[in-house]
Amino acid sequence: TLGHASGGEGDEAAAAAGAALGAHQLLMTTYMTLSFATDALAVAAQQMIASETTTVGKRKVAVRVLQWGVGVGSACGLALSGGGGYLVRALAQADDVRAAAEPLMRLVL
Repeated sequence: TLGHASGGEGDEAAAAAGAALGAHQLLMTTYMTLSFATDALAVAAQQMIASETTTVGKRKVAVRVLQWGVGVGSACGLALSGGGGYLVRALAQADDVRAAAEPLMRLVL
C-alpha cells in the first residue's frame, strides 16, 4: 500500500500530489483576493447609485463606475499576465509547487 512504500512510486506520487495541491492553493488564493477586491468596487457602486436622487445623476455614477470596473479589471489582468510568474515565485517556496503553478497561472487568465 501507499502508506508502507519505502521510496519509489509511492513517494513520487505523494510529492506530485503535494505540488498540485500547493499550486491549487496558490491560484485559489490569488483568485479569491482579486475577487474580493473587485467585489468591494461593486458594493461601493451599488451604494453610490442608490444614494443618487436623479436619473441623470445615477447614469453619471454608473458610467464612472463602469469605467473604474474596466480599468481595475484590465489592470488586474495585465498585472497577472505580465507578473504572474513573479507572483508565483514570491508566494511559493517549493520548486515543485512553482513548476506546477506557473503554467496554470497563464491558463487561468
